[in-house]
Amino acid sequence: MWIAVGFVVVAAGLAMIVFPGPVTVVVPLGLVMLAVVFGWARTALLRAVEYGEEATERFQQASRPVKALTMAASACVAGAVIAVLVL
Repeated sequence: MWIAVGFVVVAAGLAMIVFPGPVTVVVPLGLVMLAVVFGWARTALLRAVEYGEEATERFQQASRPVKALTMAASACVAGAVIAVLVL
């Protein structure tokens, strides 16, 4: 049962890439549930954590204009997704 719930949570998280939802919370939660049983899920989770830490460090070391452009691009993507969903 635990394994099935883990797969459903990961699948729901992946669906949230297209549909609105907290992807960055749901997918890791599903991987944590699967990591209890599967080694590949633990490896994927550890790689995701390392990638997130590296991305955070790169963002913190970026110059102010790069940070502003990154945030503006993110806002544009979010606005486009909302516009597609609304229209």
